[in-house]
Amino acid sequence: MNDTANHSNLQYVTLLGNARLIPPSYYYEYYSTWVPTDFFYSSPDYDLVPNYKLGRLPVNNSEEAVHVINKIISWDASSDLFGNISVAAGKPFGTPYDIGEMIVTDSINQGLFRGIVPRKCYRTELSFDRLNLTKSLMGKTGILYHIGHGSGDALSLEGDPLDVEDIMNLPQSNTSPIVVSISCVNGAFDTNLVDLGFNLSFGESLLLSNSGGIAYIGGSRGNYGSPIFALDKGYLNIFKETYMAAMLTYLFEPFYNGTSKLGDLTSYASTRYVESHDFTDPIDKYTFFDFVLLGDPALQLPSRPTDIEYQTPQSYIGNKLTLIDNPMIGGAFFSIGSFGNGEIPLNVKGENMIIVTTTDSPDVDIKIIDALAFNNMILERVTMPTVTDNVSYDFTPDQGSLYSIRVVAKDGKEGWLFSSAARIVDDDYDDTTPGWGVTRWSALQNAIDISIDSDIIYVFNGTYKENVILDKAIKLIGANNIATVIDGGGYGEVVNITGYESIVTGFKITNSGRDIGDGGIGLRSKYGSAYNNIITDNRNGICVYSGNSDTILTNNTIINNMYGVYLNEGSEECIIFGNNICYNEYGLFLSNSCFSFVIGNVINANDYGIFLDKSSENYVMINNITVNKIGINLERSNQNQILVNNFIDNDRQAQFCNSIANIWTQNYWDKWVGLRLNLDLILPKIIFGRIGMGFVPWINIDPLPAKTPNDLDYFL
Repeated sequence: MNDTANHSNLQYVTLLGNARLIPPSYYYEYYSTWVPTDFFYSSPDYDLVPNYKLGRLPVNNSEEAVHVINKIISWDASSDLFGNISVAAGKPFGTPYDIGEMIVTDSINQGLFRGIVPRKCYRTELSFDRLNLTKSLMGKTGILYHIGHGSGDALSLEGDPLDVEDIMNLPQSNTSPIVVSISCVNGAFDTNLVDLGFNLSFGESLLLSNSGGIAYIGGSRGNYGSPIFALDKGYLNIFKETYMAAMLTYLFEPFYNGTSKLGDLTSYASTRYVESHDFTDPIDKYTFFDFVLLGDPALQLPSRPTDIEYQTPQSYIGNKLTLIDNPMIGGAFFSIGSFGNGEIPLNVKGENMIIVTTTDSPDVDIKIIDALAFNNMILERVTMPTVTDNVSYDFTPDQGSLYSIRVVAKDGKEGWLFSSAARIVDDDYDDTTPGWGVTRWSALQNAIDISIDSDIIYVFNGTYKENVILDKAIKLIGANNIATVIDGGGYGEVVNITGYESIVTGFKITNSGRDIGDGGIGLRSKYGSAYNNIITDNRNGICVYSGNSDTILTNNTIINNMYGVYLNEGSEECIIFGNNICYNEYGLFLSNSCFSFVIGNVINANDYGIFLDKSSENYVMINNITVNKIGINLERSNQNQILVNNFIDNDRQAQFCNSIANIWTQNYWDKWVGLRLNLDLILPKIIFGRIGMGFVPWINIDPLPAKTPNDLDYFL
């Protein structure tokens, strides 16, 4: 294949055989994962530009070869067949953005299926399941484009999987689809060469079955992909796709222009990917080598039908109360959508919301979805005609949530609008305010008392002199953590959280009582969260009480308290991440607590930065521990791991008493002797302490201390 002079007209190359008969051209290593690729058969000069359009038919013997070749020969491709395209996607990782559906919808909105109205097997259409995908794989479908999870031998489908056995039992068909998929390991073609835990991949089974698929395009190992997007007053704008989502979007660009051979699609996608990515991101390299065509690259594609195209619907909320920062409503649920910055409209639960849309489509489907629900998410659906390219629809949100409002044109293009609804609290409200005592309040506790689980309460700026009991699964959201103040009046706990999965964010929480047990936030429930708060001038800043676990404390500023964060007796599996913990007597105090993670915090100018008392098997990692009197102190605390922290300008960096089997490594110590001597030798850092009733001097060792401060952003 390197001798292009002797076959200058060669364009398409099919590898006929499994990976044992024809080994992959290369295995790319990515963090101990070995990714098989056939790419260098198509580019024997190793310049990442394909000389040939290449695919593989991973058959094991002559009988399978005859079966697959006959299946290709008898494939009854027609324009009518390619008028039937199925797209399938769900809610991978449970994000409220419905990332899978978003990727597919982006291709539709770009016009890559120009004039073809795809059959949507979406989770939000209640059709992302075995039944509907099996219908597409049984025939009479030109393309099935799927975004979701895979296990190598199955499509997970966020429910009952569709697996290899199901595919091999499909009846005969000569109108099987080209299957294009983001799903991990389902494109593996080296199952008889490497032990992957299954004998036949999903992609291989599509070719070997009686129907299933005429080709599989996707990834041979893990697949990554997500849109980069922002919300403009709630309206979704997608800027680009990443990784495998980008690769498969490129795949459909020549399909839009009527490319005639299957290999032209995959070759174009690979070339476009190289042109559009600089490969400094290792996942870009991974994706490039992961990309695979299991099928005949010379497969003739039929001409594609065309039909009228319409404008993607543009929508906005006509009577919003205000705009709020997007992450407020979803909080930690929005982690996958970290690119989804911007503002979204806020409306009042129980009051009318007006959705205004512009499009030249003669009518539209309007679908309103509870974006925070995984099941029973469709709240309302209606078809409405447009009048002079406009349509308006009134909707009354009856629950506090994040809403995904989809407006669908006749050609399948969708405009997505995110909006929210909440119970509203404002200290300026009074009994003359419309909705007073029903949808709007002036006191937090009054709104909480009337709320139900899963409600959202949004609190405008003001000072609320209350001691709040949050006893339901509620998101309590302040407008601004400087100007939205909950003042405990010097008494008790300011916020007492007892509700399962409750969230408090966006407040300044201050002025608790000074007795034992008083504090800014007391967490007495599982899965409670506090983030993006300022917690100051309390006895305990945040206290997680006995028996409670899986608490998340993140991005809080915790200053001028006696105890900044106190994990009380028996609390475990807490995550303390990205907080600024400063000017407290005890920055972080763990008492008889275990299995918790203290990661990525700034712990500065406390008497004790971190104090572990009878607390074991915790992880203290990637923190800046600076300018404290004592950086970290361990008392009767065993088997903790203190890793990759920066200890800088503390009066005493670390000490311990009666604590054993703790692991210290790769921490930066600014007073370490190895730095003072400036030696190339790796000298251990000695941590001094005592054992045996506290009278016997002892040492711990950090065997690999960092020579320069750890770049915490790199690790996080």
